[in-house]
Formats: sequence, C-alpha cells, structure tokens
Amino acid sequence: MNLVVEPAASVFRAGTQVTMRCESRIEDDNLTKWIFNNRTIENVGDILTLDNLTPENSGVWKCVNGLFSSETKISVLAVPTVEIDKSLSEGRIDSELEITCKSEGNPAPNVMLEVGEFRAEGLGEVRLIIAFTRNTFLFIYLFLLLEKFSNRFFERKKDLE
Repeated sequence: MNLVVEPAASVFRAGTQVTMRCESRIEDDNLTKWIFNNRTIENVGDILTLDNLTPENSGVWKCVNGLFSSETKISVLAVPTVEIDKSLSEGRIDSELEITCKSEGNPAPNVMLEVGEFRAEGLGEVRLIIAFTRNTFLFIYLFLLLEKFSNRFFERKKDLE
C-alpha cells in the first residue's frame, strides 16, 4: 500500500492543487476509503484531487483499502492578511478609541499595532485602547503630521535620485 502525493511535497502554498493517489495491491476502487483528520470522506475512489488549497486542508490524510492503509501529513501555508477596523481620525477629545487589528495566515502571524508611544502585540488579533485627552490628541496629531511629512520627504528624495 502506498500513498503518492503530487507534487511530491508535504508543505504547499494556499491556492495550489495537490493530487493524492492510493496505490494498493487490491484493484477494487470501491474498497478505497479516504480519511482526513479522523473523518471519513465518502465516494472518492483511489485518486483524490484538492483544488485551491486552504489552511483548512492541513492535517493527516489517510487512504485505506481493505486491510491496508497509508497516510501523509500536509501543511498549507497562507500569506497573512491584515484588517484594521478603525482609523485614528475617529478619535475625539475626552473619549476612548479601541482599534482592533486582525491577521490571519498559516502559520499564525505575530501582530504588532503601534501608534506613537502606544503598542499592542500578540498572535492573530490585538486591541489597542487610546484615551484621547488634550495632550494625547495633540501628540497623535503631531505624530501623524510628522509621518506625512517624512513620507513626502522620502518620496521627493526618491524622485531626485
């Protein structure tokens, strides 16, 4: 009994295709059964093709034919995506603003959200609560102005080179 994975690898990028073939001494396709992470997949036959892989396809794949079985473990890597739910421009003096930054990927990405002197770090999702007093508001406003100015400075410097 042999489980052949094409392309021959155990780590794949999200969005790719993988084909697994169960080669057995028994030639009856009706006896071939596929098991993914201990769950049976019905009515597949001896060839299983997974199109457009996602991290959810990561795990242990096993083919069983009669008394024989073979298994392989695959991992699907995904480029992290980032989503921030609010902008600093939504902050108001004498109020709080909660900013959430979510990131998904495989492996789970480390996320750091930094606004001036405020910082939050963790896996997958972080929240940063900023209390806007007159001093904080002024600090963040100056920070954003400085950031805009420095970006323009670097863009102009790039144009001159």
